[in-house]
Amino acid sequence: MLLPPQIHVFIRDWLSSNNILLKSPNGNVLVDTGYVRHAPLTLALLRSQRGLGDEPLARIVNTHCHSDHIGGNATIQRAYGCRIALPEGEAPLIERWDQKALWLDYADQRSDRFAVDEIVRAGSAHVWGDLEWQAMAAPGHDMGALVFFNPEHRILISGDALWENGFGLILPRAVDAAAVPATRATLDLIATLDARVVIPGHGDLTTVEREKEFNYFLRGL
Repeated sequence: MLLPPQIHVFIRDWLSSNNILLKSPNGNVLVDTGYVRHAPLTLALLRSQRGLGDEPLARIVNTHCHSDHIGGNATIQRAYGCRIALPEGEAPLIERWDQKALWLDYADQRSDRFAVDEIVRAGSAHVWGDLEWQAMAAPGHDMGALVFFNPEHRILISGDALWENGFGLILPRAVDAAAVPATRATLDLIATLDARVVIPGHGDLTTVEREKEFNYFLRGL
């Protein structure tokens, strides 16, 4: 599952999301920044020779705005003076700092506040790391989440919509009746992409084959 040389993935643990660095002379981009307590290590990884070294960071992009994906945003923005780009459906949560929806106090976590500089809309295309990425709506685990697909190399940055051995927590019907149907629809979408490599929000790189098993399981819910 080789990746183009400008893509660097820092695999983190299950409390902190993976960090995907997309390098380019036209501006380096970091997808997801992890949990706030791990922000110093995230910053150290970025500053390492495998990361950016002395190069600048132009932009942080988040797949969604749960605390284990946005916790390092403010720290990294202060260090690099970079912009922060969020999915369109997540931006209002940041603007009003919705502690429950962001899984902050609700999940006994925290994050320093930050502002939204850019909006990423489903259906839009972006050149990050000299590669074109298609932004696609991926509701379910988070109803405003996006995934990013590069058709040239068939690489999917899936956030918590798909992992090697599952996907992010889905709220029960009693809490959110739309969550399970939305997750099924997202897995159906992912199946159509024929991704060669999946870079998940947590865990090792994988393929899209497991999606069929997970979708089959969800059909029974």
